Amino acid sequence: MVAARSRGDFLYILERDGEFHMFSHTPGAPGGGQKRFPKDEKHTAVIRRIADLSDSVYLVEFGGELDIYGVMYSAEEGILSMFPGDDRDGDAVVDFELPT
Repeated sequence: MVAARSRGDFLYILERDGEFHMFSHTPGAPGGGQKRFPKDEKHTAVIRRIADLSDSVYLVEFGGELDIYGVMYSAEEGILSMFPGDDRDGDAVVDFELPT
């Protein structure tokens, strides 16, 4: 899964069963959004463009048996604890890997 961060918002992108699953969330908000798109050339280009426009992009690796919402919550909390967003020069690309 890829977690893209732009300003204070997160967008999680997951490819599963030939579709892109996208989840959006603003930290502190009670809910978020979700959309699905076919994995085709058009939507693959959109995903690449999102990655280019984002402030930060993170790779989140996890076991398939884990709850996807729990994984996103844990990833978001980890990212915010390491990179609160007030020091752009101090931010870097980080790979998160949850034990399987």
